[in-house]
Amino acid sequence: LLYWEELVKALQENFGPAEFQNPDEYLCNIRQTGSLPGLTITQDYYPFSIGGADLVFGIKWLASLNTIQANWKDMFIIFNWQGKRYKLQGVRSANSATTSLQVYNKISETPGNPIQMLLQEFQSVFNEPTSLPPFRAHSHAISLLPNSKPPNIRPYRYPHAQKTEIENQVAALLEEGVAVDPEKISAVVEWPLPKNVKELRGFLGLTGYYRRFVKNYGIIARPLTDLTKKDAFTWYSKAGEAFQHLK
Repeated sequence: LLYWEELVKALQENFGPAEFQNPDEYLCNIRQTGSLPGLTITQDYYPFSIGGADLVFGIKWLASLNTIQANWKDMFIIFNWQGKRYKLQGVRSANSATTSLQVYNKISETPGNPIQMLLQEFQSVFNEPTSLPPFRAHSHAISLLPNSKPPNIRPYRYPHAQKTEIENQVAALLEEGVAVDPEKISAVVEWPLPKNVKELRGFLGLTGYYRRFVKNYGIIARPLTDLTKKDAFTWYSKAGEAFQHLK
């Protein structure tokens, strides 16, 4: 059947226009076996005369095939059914445009000669294992001393003194918050007032290392960076404020 109108006409000829409005109530759903050359399929069929084909498989049967390979131009599909692979080839009638699927051909899955030669060459690799792995020259294991007991050590153990130091540091952080070590920033705090561009660049280079810890560092240091331009070093109040702020 090529068109829905042909199916409607066939249903009306067998059951009448009124009864066709709900065919599921009138068609006899019979469980029977449909057979084609090389394949037997048991499905639910609706028996009525449609002409042009002895058997019609619908979308319900196609859905049971799961994944299929289809070529609609050459009119064939390839699918797996009950553990075997089949090819369903469409045959076009010479006297009519109606196409029916009539021939089922089983596709051979025998590996070709190159694959067989490869499997035979590496037969020891592809064989099913029957025992434990063989003994090798280098065993991947941690060797223990003879007659030694298995280690039983809790992870992340540390000396009592180290535990005390950790507790002190945590207590200080909870009380004072996160802060830099005064000894680490002493060079910045004790930096003298720059008198030329070279000294200013040295100060900015040192403070730039801590810029990730200073919020809005670029905005604060802008008056100082402006002084590093060519022939622009003239110290003024905003530069002094930025210098003291960064210190």
